[in-house]
Amino acid sequence: MRPCFRLYTELLEANLSKVLILISRHYCSYL
Repeated sequence: MRPCFRLYTELLEANLSKVLILISRHYCSYL
């Protein structure tokens, strides 16, 4: 499992703002 995917799921579980989640997804797309 890629670290980025784990970070994304942790953000979802933490119920952070959708903006932060979208930013993390956008950033991860470059990794």
